[in-house]
Amino acid sequence: MDIINLGNTPISQEAPAGKDVKYEPSFESLSQEIAKLSSPSASTGINWDTVIKLSVQILEKESKHLQAVSYLNYGLLKTQGLEGMRQGIHVLKEILENYWETMFPPKKRMKGRRGIIDWWSEKTIEFILTVDPVIWEKEKRDTLIDDVNFIDKFLGESMEDAPLLLPLIRRIKGAISEKEATETKEETIPAPDSVPSKEQPETKKVIAEPLLDSNADAAVLLGQGLNILGKSTSGLRKENIYNPLPYRLSRITAWATLDKLPAATGGKTMIPPPDGQIISVITGLYDSGNWEALADSCEGRVKQFLFWLDLSRYVAESMEQLNHPEVTRVIEAETALFVQTLKGIEKLAFSDGTPFADAATLEWIKQLNSKDADKTGTDDAGGSDGINQIISLQMSAAQQLIKEKQLDKALMLFQDHLSKATSERERFLWKTALCKLLINSKQLKIASSYIDDILENINKFNLETWEPDNAIKALSVVLTGLRLQKKGKQEQLIETIIKRISMLDPVKALQIV
Repeated sequence: MDIINLGNTPISQEAPAGKDVKYEPSFESLSQEIAKLSSPSASTGINWDTVIKLSVQILEKESKHLQAVSYLNYGLLKTQGLEGMRQGIHVLKEILENYWETMFPPKKRMKGRRGIIDWWSEKTIEFILTVDPVIWEKEKRDTLIDDVNFIDKFLGESMEDAPLLLPLIRRIKGAISEKEATETKEETIPAPDSVPSKEQPETKKVIAEPLLDSNADAAVLLGQGLNILGKSTSGLRKENIYNPLPYRLSRITAWATLDKLPAATGGKTMIPPPDGQIISVITGLYDSGNWEALADSCEGRVKQFLFWLDLSRYVAESMEQLNHPEVTRVIEAETALFVQTLKGIEKLAFSDGTPFADAATLEWIKQLNSKDADKTGTDDAGGSDGINQIISLQMSAAQQLIKEKQLDKALMLFQDHLSKATSERERFLWKTALCKLLINSKQLKIASSYIDDILENINKFNLETWEPDNAIKALSVVLTGLRLQKKGKQEQLIETIIKRISMLDPVKALQIV
């Protein structure tokens, strides 16, 4: 049977949609092959021909199973590119149209169906981002667009909280242009009475400019524009890795059309995690302080792993360490906007439980969200409390020393002020600032020795009553330090500190929760 007919040919007259094959050998073999995408221990790479063969076998002879359709689509993408995508989408369209009531997973498992569609959409978008735009005949392109529009409309009418496929539709339209709209037309210039000279061409080429006649055209232009911008980023980075522009553009092209959270159950999505070897390499570069290589390795994967927020944190920190804060600010701004647009994205995880944002990245995101509020608070404190203004200035000086690989001098700067403090209050403020500096420098073991002392002083002097602003700052520093430590017996203490902050400033509490 031709693949294109899998969606309109029943398994049998008695059971057109077949049976649930979740535990059948063919489906288990298919799932095991796909699992190699996220398995660092797999001895061989994924065999896409096997994926296609098993998917076709299931859909033709055993079951109209949505999971098999999604795997077939991905296999066709990997082996045949956009042409394979066209076939796969048509099969998906016809299976939804003909077997919605009886296909598998059954209707009572609607979350499972939604998760499969989300996975298929994400993987298709990821693939489209890697290919060059192509030109198709109008009829062929229109058929593909009609199929994917049908899927979008059908799911919207048949599924509560259906996946939004507009980002996918835009990407497809941007990647595939109509032949007529992009064809170069020649306009003949009438020849004069005399024979034209060599400097006078007899024809000139006029490239037709697309007209914006409808919203559909706007979506096409958006997709084309994002594809073009996306392809420019690697070249711009090669010319100058410290140019902020490509870092902004890579995030715009990756995230611009994402406006809905991926489906998740218990915080886990169906999105395959990054390979274990990739994580190991990135962690090794970070631990060794190889900042330029770390930035290059992570930045090149932002479009591949759209939701892996650790990548942006690693690049931002690398650029800070390389003394290019202008790049860091761009990454921070784009990441903050993305997290605000997809509220809660940082709390989700890949299919194996690997978080989109680890503990350090969660803390980084919280700092991004509260940065403006912290600046305002520092300015206010500086006007009414000279010591806080001095600490703020010394913190900037210390951070500059850290960028210059002089952590010891930065710590000595604070230790000197701490030893010369003339009151318990002044000692407490310098001690809190020193703890914050240690945490920001990833010196968590040393910072932890200050945390208990800071909490003891807050309680001893009843700081929450007499100096609530300084109490909030100190509790926030302690909270950051505890969250970055390995999970253990600190969860209850963390909850207690959040409650204490919320009693003093509910807005601040919302920013850090």
